[in-house]
Amino acid sequence: MRRVRGACVAVALLVALAGCAGEQPQGGPAVSPASDLTCGSSEVVDAVGGGGGYPDSATVPPMLPADLDAVAVVWCRSEAILAPLPTEGLSIQEVTFTDGIGPLLDALGEPSQVSDPAEDVLCTADLEVKPVIFAVDAAGDWFRAYWPVDVCGKSLVGAKDRWAELTPTSVVDVAVS
Repeated sequence: MRRVRGACVAVALLVALAGCAGEQPQGGPAVSPASDLTCGSSEVVDAVGGGGGYPDSATVPPMLPADLDAVAVVWCRSEAILAPLPTEGLSIQEVTFTDGIGPLLDALGEPSQVSDPAEDVLCTADLEVKPVIFAVDAAGDWFRAYWPVDVCGKSLVGAKDRWAELTPTSVVDVAVS
């Protein structure tokens, strides 16, 4: 029994190391705009149900377009993080920030870290649920924004602290469509 348990631990460590070692790109392709979105849209509900993960099984987050002139940041906040989400009776809070969003956008625009291929990195296997957030431009187009990550796929230290500096402009419960 101890041999089986020891083998399982060794396999788990190898999987964790393989997932974190090697070079990671600085970010996927820029996010496409989407109009007519709300936090109750099916795309957003899927993102919330997926724990805020990246599209197309990417290991690093896509970057916001460099020329994006955002006028607001919207956080689609929900306590439910299980996929698939039970949509009946579910509402998601649409938390909008418009004042002082520059530092938050700067934090979201930082590149993700790249590991040195010659350096072994040991990453923990814990799950980090990332917030589902969008940058909104003056035309009302929503661009999915992602926290930049370290070599282990965890949010960069200090990036999430930017929320503490902001006061929501509005908080609305949106029914899931």
